[in-house]
Amino acid sequence: MVLVLLLKTILIFLCVALAVGFYTLVERKVLSYIQIRKGPNKVGPSGLFQPLGDAMKLFSKETVIINLSNKVMYMASPVVSVVIMFFLWSLYTSPYSVVYLKLGLLFFLVVSSLNVYPILGSGWASNSKYALLGSIRAVAQTISYEVSMALMILSLLMVSVSFNFLDIYYSQVFLWLLCPLFPIFVMWLVTMLAETNRAPFDLAEGESELVSGFNIEYGSGEFALLFIAEYGSILFMSLVTTCLFMKGFMNSSFFTIFKMLMVGYFFLWVRGSFPRMRYDVLMSLTWKSFLSLVISLGCVLLCFSA
Repeated sequence: MVLVLLLKTILIFLCVALAVGFYTLVERKVLSYIQIRKGPNKVGPSGLFQPLGDAMKLFSKETVIINLSNKVMYMASPVVSVVIMFFLWSLYTSPYSVVYLKLGLLFFLVVSSLNVYPILGSGWASNSKYALLGSIRAVAQTISYEVSMALMILSLLMVSVSFNFLDIYYSQVFLWLLCPLFPIFVMWLVTMLAETNRAPFDLAEGESELVSGFNIEYGSGEFALLFIAEYGSILFMSLVTTCLFMKGFMNSSFFTIFKMLMVGYFFLWVRGSFPRMRYDVLMSLTWKSFLSLVISLGCVLLCFSA
């Protein structure tokens, strides 16, 4: 029994890692065509094998550990970030699932809030001022948007009255929650970008100021793990968005995967279309705009549900 669970766990991790690799290929293709140029097109047909080549290059490079760094935390932070991402993907329902959680949405809230710890740990343990500044930015940004994100989910729970993704799915039989909760859906999309440190909210990776942010001192396998954790979180947030607002379920049905890919494309389209925001504008957006607006909409929903 333990061996079966271990094999299922390894299989799910390999599938997520493979999905992350080819999502990066799609990103490079989308950005290249937005910028009127060709993306990767040399390694295999249309660059299909480029992610595999990148993975081989990263994991075969020599691991460099900084002498003045906190070596234990420096090495552990990328691993912890991947483990947290993998815990989120344990909510995905398939014949190879290890567990099924009835309080899946609550589990998502709890685990996603842990992402700040490996980011802060990797920035501090690198013993670099650029890495530390990037990690502090990322943590402040993530915590700020988690407040409004939790209130958005609370507003959604007033309609579905359940933390179970299956109940949320059945509550959208006649109408997607995207329609009655459209303002919350728009704010949710923006919050997703901020939560995953994606453009135009990628202040933690400001090349002109911080060179590369909290991951500046990482290379080879450690950088690849941070990369897998970031893009795995993006794909999972796309799946959660589909489940919460577009009548999707945590399974591999065609329509769920199609809607998830459309949300995943939204991440890429925004990155290729909008410039990076200023940090003070980013923080004021959540505390001065989103927070008050979500509370107001929540009060309106509460009056209707009562």
